[in-house]
Amino acid sequence: MSVPQVSPLQDILVPISVGELMDKLTILEIKSERINNPSQLKNIVHELEALRAVPLGDIDCTMLDKLKAELKRVNARLWDVEDAIRDCDARGDFGGSFIELARAVYRLN
Repeated sequence: MSVPQVSPLQDILVPISVGELMDKLTILEIKSERINNPSQLKNIVHELEALRAVPLGDIDCTMLDKLKAELKRVNARLWDVEDAIRDCDARGDFGGSFIELARAVYRLN
């Protein structure tokens, strides 16, 4: 029985909403600011550049930039909350702080 050949990963095109694109962009921007691993950073920057090149058509870019900035602020806060949850978990601290952080995730999301 032969083993199937694995082909290199290829990009695919998937229709998504502008909101989904902005969410992905802001998350990648946050990752590019906070990740220090060179190989991970290379992949993040590659994906970020590809998504930034997507034409947005007739969308009001001024309004979109404002909304994107707010989304990035929320996503950065979510990142911080999730980091704090992981810290609590590593310490075995599942008290009040952990509960408040867990609640913050669904409030922010």
